[in-house]
Amino acid sequence: MGGICEFLADKADQKKNLYWERWPEMRADPSGVRRCELFLGLADGAAANLGSKCTSISRIAVTIGTSAAARICLWHSQHEEITVTAGLWCYRITKDLVLLGGALTDGGSVIEFCRNLLNLKQEVDFAACMQEVANLLQQDNNDDYQSRSIADENRSNNEIFLPFLGGERSTGFRFGATGAMCGLTKNTTPAHFVKSCMEGVTLRLNEILKLILSSIAITPNQEEEHENPILVVSGSALEKNTIWRQMIADCSEIVVITDSEVTECTSRGAARLAAAALCSISDGTTGRGIRYMLGEEPLMPIERCEPSFKAKKKWADATRAQNELIDLISSTW
Repeated sequence: MGGICEFLADKADQKKNLYWERWPEMRADPSGVRRCELFLGLADGAAANLGSKCTSISRIAVTIGTSAAARICLWHSQHEEITVTAGLWCYRITKDLVLLGGALTDGGSVIEFCRNLLNLKQEVDFAACMQEVANLLQQDNNDDYQSRSIADENRSNNEIFLPFLGGERSTGFRFGATGAMCGLTKNTTPAHFVKSCMEGVTLRLNEILKLILSSIAITPNQEEEHENPILVVSGSALEKNTIWRQMIADCSEIVVITDSEVTECTSRGAARLAAAALCSISDGTTGRGIRYMLGEEPLMPIERCEPSFKAKKKWADATRAQNELIDLISSTW
């Protein structure tokens, strides 16, 4: 942070500087004080994690906007080796803070796909469909699911959706992958279709979460204690959709938190990192100051979704079915 500013200051003895000509605000006044600071660009995923208050090993940020992602911050000095599990990506936010995670090309865009395909563009129609989805999930989570017979399974609607409408990023990075749905019957309704699409995205996000959790287990030199992780959600698709938040909690078996201050989290995270850098520059603490400023913020929960034990078998079956379908048709991509 502040690298360009330092570069300009080092070149103060030059009579002509191309940066100063383009951005005269960067030039120091005669007393040596610069009128503004210029910071390098920041990846939106990194900014979203900082803005979601997810800067410790016990908080994982889950975002569903147009796309979807799950990410965790790890404190690693630039001299430490990082083990990255296959299927994830990793990059540095600062010299001591690393972002580890995975992303899906299609998240909330899947809902838009459904609304256009099923003619649910009117809010009243979509709301009615989502109420039916909620009813279907309630049926899935009742006590009878645990003891369903094979005949019951054959009569029920168990659509399987692969949400690769724009190709696959994490975890397989098969960019030629396409979406698919299996299990359609004459009894399939728009609500079944939408529910399956939401479940498809949820299942792929959970695959990312499982890889993140396995990476935490093998990541050395972490100062934070290994607490039970929580998921802090953001993004328009999740902020508006209670059903989807509960799906993620049930599928991952991890508590999902919605925070009252985590809105416009990307902008909030960029502002937070800039503030940390400015404070570090002003007091001369550099990396130590940034770590202090980017420490864990207290959460302000407005909703807490607890995993449902009754849904455990349903999501285990859905995970197995989706992975089997991917294995069966991936050779065609």
